[in-house]
Amino acid sequence: MVYLEGGPGGKALELARLSFTPYYSPFLDDRDFIMFDQRGVGFSEPALDCPEYVEFSYDILDKRLSVKEAADGSVEAAEQCRKRLLATGVDLRAYTSAESAADVNDIRVALGYDEWNLYGISYGTRLALTVMRDHPEGVRSVILDSVYPLEVNLYTSVLDNVARAFSTLFTACESDSACSERYPSLEKTFYGLVDELDAEPQSVTIRHPITREDYDVLITGDRMLEFLFFSMYSTGLIPHLPQAVSDAAEGRLQTMAALHGNLLVYDLFSTGMHLSLQCGEELSFTSGDDIARAADAHPPLRGLLERDPTFDQCEVWESRRSAPVENQPVVSDIPTLVLAGEMDPITPPEWARVVAGNLSRSYAFEFPGVGHGASTSGGCPLSIALSFLNSPRSEPDSDCIGEMTGPRFR
Repeated sequence: MVYLEGGPGGKALELARLSFTPYYSPFLDDRDFIMFDQRGVGFSEPALDCPEYVEFSYDILDKRLSVKEAADGSVEAAEQCRKRLLATGVDLRAYTSAESAADVNDIRVALGYDEWNLYGISYGTRLALTVMRDHPEGVRSVILDSVYPLEVNLYTSVLDNVARAFSTLFTACESDSACSERYPSLEKTFYGLVDELDAEPQSVTIRHPITREDYDVLITGDRMLEFLFFSMYSTGLIPHLPQAVSDAAEGRLQTMAALHGNLLVYDLFSTGMHLSLQCGEELSFTSGDDIARAADAHPPLRGLLERDPTFDQCEVWESRRSAPVENQPVVSDIPTLVLAGEMDPITPPEWARVVAGNLSRSYAFEFPGVGHGASTSGGCPLSIALSFLNSPRSEPDSDCIGEMTGPRFR
């Protein structure tokens, strides 16, 4: 079994020391489990790390910058990184999903496997789909968890996805008698808090989960949006979010700070590889007008999109403009398991259904109360994944989904 890391740009081997035992060790009971750093990432050479951007990201945590100031700073950092990488002979156009898919197949051949199973989460599913398209030989089965299809536009749909996830969370709390009693009108409380923090930001100390270093962070309305958005990736954090919002609205930011620490991991991410892929394969199919219309469609959430630096950074980055095939659905008859979390804020269950519709031997499941990376939440999603691997041409038993009750709010 080969694991395809997300991001794009996630450092699989760095993250493994934190996540392997709880997330992936169950797969070792029946098969080899292979992890590798994709080209441009982590221990691969050359690595497209951008310490200039990492330093900028940490430096501005305690500052309130306008959208333009933040964009200008991120572009300057990207430009410095680009110039340094080019000076060392790096060809930034060599980093694409198709090239990485060829690497995956080369690893299989080099290790002597006649066939293996692909397991991708988030961007890793996009890479898995590319392998299925370009190098289907030797692929026994595929697990696509939290699917990022080739044919969708991540940036123009991100606020639609966030709005859906936020609404799902607020509705779940309202439908839970204990949650609704303890945190009444949670949606109104949250957006009221965003407005208050826009008017008067509050400072809080957040501890880095790995280095244990403390950072002073200025919590603005946009940072509160980011907090809820990124926290909903984690199934384990979701039950704590109503309390975090309510406490923050009452001036107690410590609950949010304790949860937010897991998000300060800029250094576990290869910005250069991320830009090479996203600039060439996603934003090359997107215009500034498209971004503006997407932001206008969700005024309360627009800060999430406006403060994403990727579009501005792509103006100075060098990447290979993708062929039309990189924006088209993948059709395959390889046995595939497609997993989706009901509360995933970035890759919604609808994307899982879209992808499964083009895979003739696929089984798709959605899990209530689950965020991004459904299989890493353990329990029912993991059991279905393990069952599928043992017999990928038979639909796995999914009765356990009916026993799932959604978040157990704190």
